[in-house]
Parts: sequence; C-alpha cells; structure tokens
Amino acid sequence: MAQHVADPRPFLPAAQQTHKVLAAVPGPVELDLYLGAGGLILQHFRRRPIDVVYVGKAATALLMVGFCDLLLGLPVVDGLGLVNVPWLPGLNSQPAALGIFFVYAGVICSLVTAVVYTGKGIQVIRESRRSGATS
Repeated sequence: MAQHVADPRPFLPAAQQTHKVLAAVPGPVELDLYLGAGGLILQHFRRRPIDVVYVGKAATALLMVGFCDLLLGLPVVDGLGLVNVPWLPGLNSQPAALGIFFVYAGVICSLVTAVVYTGKGIQVIRESRRSGATS
C-alpha cells in the first residue's frame, strides 16, 4: 500500500516568512526569560506570585493566532508600506500573511506586560524593604 506525502512546496513561503520574523523580532523568548528571572528574585521578598495581568493573556493569544496563521500563510494581504526594510513583512510594501499583524500586536502586548510586571515587582520589593521582611 503506497503512502501519499503532502507536497510541502506551498508552505515554503510561509515558513520562510516565519523564520524572518523569528530572527528579526526578539521579544517573546527574551521577555519570558526576563520575567522568569524576575519571578525567582521576587520569591525572596514574597512567596505568592504577582497577580496575572490580562494584557499578558492577550499577548499569548495574539502570538498563538499569529504564528498559526503564518504557518498556514493564508490570507495574504498587501503590505502597509510604512517602512522600507525587508525584515518587517506586512509593514513594508510586500504582501504578507495576515497573521504577521497578530504577531506584531502580541509582541507589543508582551512588552507592555514586561513593563507592568517590572513595576509591580519593584513595588513588592519596596514594600518588603519598608516592612523589614525579606521572605
């Protein structure tokens, strides 16, 4: 019985575009490492983790939708023409998968989340030092 293998060629442009985005947009992985290290530091000052902020949940959802759509590569929309660099698909004038805009929004939400958590972490450390407790 012969097995049929799907032709991967239609997915190559989307995979190449996904690779460009991952290489050009440092963000989610670095931010996760930053927030993870911050969480470990804050355990010294408070046992209970910082409450979840919903912009972080939105970031996760946007990134999941965006990367899934980049893998599918559909629908393809015209670029906005805002920049003239090849490493920002969708924002330049080249056509791109719609998911790239979800990825951009997810990265922005991730940055906002990092800023919010950093502020809350600083507040926890200050309150802990004021009260004289370190754990």
